[in-house]
Amino acid sequence: MRLELWGTNADRGEHEPKDEDVTDDITDPDEPQDEGSADPVMLRKGFGAADLPVTPPPLDLGFGREVRETAAALAGLGTWQPPTLGLASGLTEFTRNLSVLDESARQIRALTASLDSVIRPALWVGGQLKHRTALDGIARGLLELASVHDTVRRSLDPFFQNYKAQWQSIFETLAEMVRRAFPANLREAEATLAELEPLLLDEGIPLMWVPRAATVSALLDAPDAGTRRRIIGQRWRGIITDCEAVLDNVTHPDLRDDRGFARDVASALKAGHTNAAQALAANLLDSILQHHLDDALRVQLTKNDFKTKGVKFKMDDHLFMTACTFAPVWYAHAKYFPKNNDRIPRTFGRHPSVHGVSRTQYSRINAVYALMLVTSVIKYLDGELL
Repeated sequence: MRLELWGTNADRGEHEPKDEDVTDDITDPDEPQDEGSADPVMLRKGFGAADLPVTPPPLDLGFGREVRETAAALAGLGTWQPPTLGLASGLTEFTRNLSVLDESARQIRALTASLDSVIRPALWVGGQLKHRTALDGIARGLLELASVHDTVRRSLDPFFQNYKAQWQSIFETLAEMVRRAFPANLREAEATLAELEPLLLDEGIPLMWVPRAATVSALLDAPDAGTRRRIIGQRWRGIITDCEAVLDNVTHPDLRDDRGFARDVASALKAGHTNAAQALAANLLDSILQHHLDDALRVQLTKNDFKTKGVKFKMDDHLFMTACTFAPVWYAHAKYFPKNNDRIPRTFGRHPSVHGVSRTQYSRINAVYALMLVTSVIKYLDGELL
């Protein structure tokens, strides 16, 4: 009984080497991974969906569609362009407020543009009429209007130039703030939101805080999903080291046991007990979600109807850190029902790890995926729980 997940042939195990045959012929430096920064919105223990509003507090640093539309409307005022991944956040409201300040300038530009539409043909008409005595008054009036228009435009040019410089400075500052909001591994890899989205959402690769920047860069540069799985299989030892370093920096007391079990997953993997490691990681993930999220939010973050309805995780509904951390969690919760004769997927899944124990689902690569996933979630909660 197998579940066929969406994706490439590599995802389904067709024409690809077995995961167990992948060796670690690529080595990484062993220095600890910087734990990165946490999302600024603090949530209580057992926080719920109501704590993650579609219009969030003004200090969040994700980007929503409204931000992109506003920035496009202001394209004439600066060259900075926001990342393309759709994530709703407080920056949407912040940019909307800034756009109010721009309203007067836009009205003036609209006025001058409207005058242009009149003046340009008027100048031509005036030139045709200036030698006809009966129409001299009309010609003089049109030329005077053109002169006034030019005077207004020249007087406003310094204002527009200064205004443009101010907007450019604001956008450059926001771009730097967004860059610093990324965890250290993504920041050092110079990853963009547009690059991250398909790996997080369509392949379920956990990338928040782990693995290290060099591995993230290799994954981003890889041509396809199968190559990315092989990279993770080749660098599994370095990834375990990265996870241990991040877990060592988790300090919230409510996560002490979770961190300890995650370290047990890492130890089992290093000792070659891959099946035990994957089983523990899958159940630890479920326990973490059950313990720290209320039911409504947990369902919202894990309900995966892609197979039956073609509906993906809605990253626009969540803040930046939440969306990027839980998109792979959603992916790992693809439906799997043995009673429906679903095929067991080759990619890591929470349900087949519990209900479809097999050589197809259990592998060292999937155990590494599971460790990365629980590490990311634990580190996320370390910055969110009060």
